[in-house]
Amino acid sequence: MSKLEKLKQKFYFDEKGQILELGYYGDYKMGLTEDEIKDYLRVRANTVRIETLYKKFCKIAGNNTMGIYKCPCCNFETSLMYRHDVQRFADKLFLGKETYFD
Repeated sequence: MSKLEKLKQKFYFDEKGQILELGYYGDYKMGLTEDEIKDYLRVRANTVRIETLYKKFCKIAGNNTMGIYKCPCCNFETSLMYRHDVQRFADKLFLGKETYFD
């Protein structure tokens, strides 16, 4: 099984093969990590090579409000982009769908 096929197993798809929502994807309740965003873009683009796409995604996202997860035990911190924002910016990237900015 390819890396892309393994990634696709983490998402829910409709009958047309479109990702339904990001509500149940990711390790954190608050949002998606950078690696999870990259995996979402890989599945949506149907390719594992997304370096250029990710740069475009980041340019679209710009300075956007994000959440922070901090582990109370080990002080590990990571930034999390809200799922709704990830989907909006990806829709802009893939579909040219206009979005709003916070």
